[in-house]
Amino acid sequence: MRALTLWQPWAQLIADGRKRIETRSWGTHHRGPLLIHASKTMDREYAEGVGYEPDHLVRGAVLCIVELYDCEQMPVRELAFDKWARGIPKLEWEYGDFNVGRFAWHLRNVELLRKPVRCSGRQGLWLCSLR
Repeated sequence: MRALTLWQPWAQLIADGRKRIETRSWGTHHRGPLLIHASKTMDREYAEGVGYEPDHLVRGAVLCIVELYDCEQMPVRELAFDKWARGIPKLEWEYGDFNVGRFAWHLRNVELLRKPVRCSGRQGLWLCSLR
């Protein structure tokens, strides 16, 4: 299954259903199941700012499976971007980088794993077996 590695606390925000749009500088044609892997890297200050105790966040493991159902590039023209941006929930703006020209990966149907699966992450989309 394909996986995406994110720093903490962004991986946990997705696992908790608080973050439903992952923003990236690149897009993907992949649609369907996607494993969310928490890297060993963490932004402790940001984690505390969004209500997490950094020492309790799992790192270096797959946390959940989500459905990636859409990926769209944010409009580059200001007027079009403003219209597009109105459809983004307020809290999402706090969790992502919504600069013009980036990509919005739309996620839904979060399934937490009973127990996080320890493994090393990678950049980009990568293949991961939960066995």
